[in-house]
Amino acid sequence: MGAGYCFGEKAVEAKNINEGGLDLEKKPEEEVKVEPQSETLEPVFKMLVDPHEALTMQSGIRGYLVRKEIRKPLAEVKEVKTWQKLADKYPKLGKPLTEIQSSFVGDLEKKLVPLDIQRPDDGVAVKEMPAVQLDDGTVYEGEWDKHGNKHGLGTLVKEDGSKIVGCFKGGQLEGKGRMIESSGLVFEGEFKNGAMNGAGTVQNKSGGKFDGELADGKLHGKGTEQWPDGTKYKGGYQHGLRHGKGVLEMPDGTTYKGEFSNDKMHGSGKLVYKNGNSYDGEFKDNMMHGLGTFKWADGRVYEGNFKKDQKHGKGKMTWPDDKIYDGDWKDNKQHGEAEYTFQKKDKEMTTRKSKWENGSRVEWLDS
Repeated sequence: MGAGYCFGEKAVEAKNINEGGLDLEKKPEEEVKVEPQSETLEPVFKMLVDPHEALTMQSGIRGYLVRKEIRKPLAEVKEVKTWQKLADKYPKLGKPLTEIQSSFVGDLEKKLVPLDIQRPDDGVAVKEMPAVQLDDGTVYEGEWDKHGNKHGLGTLVKEDGSKIVGCFKGGQLEGKGRMIESSGLVFEGEFKNGAMNGAGTVQNKSGGKFDGELADGKLHGKGTEQWPDGTKYKGGYQHGLRHGKGVLEMPDGTTYKGEFSNDKMHGSGKLVYKNGNSYDGEFKDNMMHGLGTFKWADGRVYEGNFKKDQKHGKGKMTWPDDKIYDGDWKDNKQHGEAEYTFQKKDKEMTTRKSKWENGSRVEWLDS
């Protein structure tokens, strides 16, 4: 019966009505008093928290709140001193950067498309400062971090008048940027550790332009280049030079497709001239060298060895009238022994062994 009283007296009365009005008269001694909740919880609270300990906790909380209120102003003062120390470290330029950069650089920059650079969201606090002269003689205008490093968007002008615009990180150009050298070279693209690394473009004052991959500021990887005279190249580069497989189109219409080494045609390749002549074979230092086949537009064909662009060694020359020289060559001339096929006076073709010197037959060897 005691379990039902957890709902209170009114709940019991409602139950009696629902059960058909049964008279359940309660005796005074059976009534149960429910103690107020606050009176039952207070002793528990007192047991959990010692009065002395409670005072200690309150003191600690008050101390934390005081320190929290003081810490922010102190941090702000420290930050102001940090930036002020940085501002006083280098002498201010006191004039626009355009007055110290090369006039040639300025004129070249006006012809370029404006550079669109976004500040990197790296979470580093930066502050923009006026132009100052650094210890190495360069002038920097832009953002700094609290450690005294160029960090964020900025412009750097070197002693020779060259100009760098872009994102800096830890003192070095890092990310997208543009470098205009006083020599007329313009680098634009991705920078790392102060040099171009990754995709970018390079152009010189003559109008030559490169578009492709770079490493440490040099053409390296795949790319294309084009010159005002019509020269075009598409292929591989290594340490700033054409290297690997590529296609070179020259102003006179000549086209080379093949291997390059140290900026020269070197290895296997095919050279096609505008007049229809062609060479397919081995190259060395931009010259036909080794085994190859040269075809003339008039039908002549030479198959054999070359040395520095000349027929040299063993080779076979065929003419449109079916004449054939198959033998030794020296400095582009028949020289040595050979089998010579020609048309006799009776118009029959015959082949004879012969000896040649400097392009002329001097003896029949089979007579």
